[in-house]
Order: sequence, then C-alpha cells, then structure tokens
Amino acid sequence: MDKQFSVAGVSTLNGVVKYRVANSLKREAILRKSGHTDIKLIELPQAMSKEDAFTFIACHADFQTMRPTAKGGVSPKAKTEKTATKAA
Repeated sequence: MDKQFSVAGVSTLNGVVKYRVANSLKREAILRKSGHTDIKLIELPQAMSKEDAFTFIACHADFQTMRPTAKGGVSPKAKTEKTATKAA
C-alpha cells in the first residue's frame, strides 16, 4: 500500500518550486527553517498517495498560478503538454 498524506502544497527552494506532501501543517515550520520560501500547504479532504495529492493540488484553485516541478522535474501539466507535442 502507498504511503498516505493529509497535507500537500508547494514551496520554493533556491528558485525552484516543488510539490510537498506531509501529514501535518507543522511541516511549514520545518521547510521555513530549511530556507524554503513561498510555502503554501493545505489540508487534503482525505488521506491520499503522493501522486493523488499532486493531482489534487494541481487542479486546486489556490495553486493555479504556481508551476511546481514534480518528481523528475516536470510538472503534471508540462508532462501532458510534452507528450502531446511528441505525438504531433
């Protein structure tokens, strides 16, 4: 079974915006202490896998202006666009 998370969001470290998952909003303090900026975390409506949490926040209105990178450095939206470009 995949690990489940109750909090998801994004943060910026060294100019790179990335998805973040956690099980408590207290994670914000840890990220801030580690030098992260522009931290935005929300509680998920239910526990989710990392992939489901990324999909949820990618569609969430509060995250529409942010372009975080996912695992591998490609945002879900950019990955879809890249696949569509290759198919054309």
